[in-house]
Amino acid sequence: MTDLPPPSRDLPPGAHTALRSRVLAATYEEEAPRRRRLLPLAAAAAVLVVVFGAIGVLRSTGERPMPTVSGPGTPAPTAVAPTGVATTGVPPTTVVAPAAFEPLFTRLAPGWLPDGATVESHGVSRRSEGFRAADRSGVEVEVDVELLLRGGRSVLDPGLPGARPGPDVNGAPSTWVTGAGNGGGWLRWEWAPGATAVLLVKGVPDAERVAARVAESLRPGTRRSVAMPFTMVRPAGLPLASHSVVEWAGGGYEARFQFGPGTGPVRSINVTWIPARYATNYPPNVTVGGRDANVRTEGEYLVVWQRFGPDVVEVHCRTQKSGSVDAVRAECLRTAGTLRPAGTNEQPSTWSTEPLR
Repeated sequence: MTDLPPPSRDLPPGAHTALRSRVLAATYEEEAPRRRRLLPLAAAAAVLVVVFGAIGVLRSTGERPMPTVSGPGTPAPTAVAPTGVATTGVPPTTVVAPAAFEPLFTRLAPGWLPDGATVESHGVSRRSEGFRAADRSGVEVEVDVELLLRGGRSVLDPGLPGARPGPDVNGAPSTWVTGAGNGGGWLRWEWAPGATAVLLVKGVPDAERVAARVAESLRPGTRRSVAMPFTMVRPAGLPLASHSVVEWAGGGYEARFQFGPGTGPVRSINVTWIPARYATNYPPNVTVGGRDANVRTEGEYLVVWQRFGPDVVEVHCRTQKSGSVDAVRAECLRTAGTLRPAGTNEQPSTWSTEPLR
């Protein structure tokens, strides 16, 4: 890469918080439910590591070795790519941004991350896809990425104080803004014609160069199917709004679908599959799909809780303001009754890549 100009001044107060919140937040079609926590307090502070839908991409080489970035003056790191992912320096093919993202697929698979960084959170909605990576050893290394649709608006405006031209990303011009804290900053570029991507890097030396390397390694032109530890029948009249898959530092995975909004009596349905050791236990009070279950009401939500061996699933069904409670209950129980485990929670390679039947 060419020599970079001196760093510019920091963002104004509050700008970094707004930018980071946008990337980290799941861009759902509606507000996430205010549901009772599945997690006991002791587990609430656990570090989460999200696994991409294409789990084999991140897990194919185990804990991927990364080149060390140890301090000022360290030579530029060499990209290490997992199987099937191009490294930097490979001419990209033409990428076209979709009219909407498909939550059953993921496009983000970093071919390179700074030393020690692993993916902690990842989500795909119809409007955006993003992930956060960090160093699990406690070192303050952080990488946040968000892809937007064609014409999608980014909060990282080239007109912000401190913004200046950054390094090219696979031939596309970029904007760099210093001010993410801990020597970091934000990179903005077009990942496809008319479609913006935003990337934060902090806690590494020469953050601008590192950001450009991560950006060039993303290769978002290829869709990969998500894998889930369960299968289910799609709820009637509710489109799939988002998916996420999370690995807990203590072992096991949390997988989630969100459906909605709908126009019938059910506004949304959220399905969360999680190891039972992280979940609250509820006494059975009904049978659903031939299995013991707990059904309860939490405000505007009807909640179905069931245990599947070492795992627990909760189905939250949100009622429309004018919806019939009986109709919502019937649809929620029907949906919950279609859930089946797929493979072993601890072994993502056994999960289903066709989770919706």
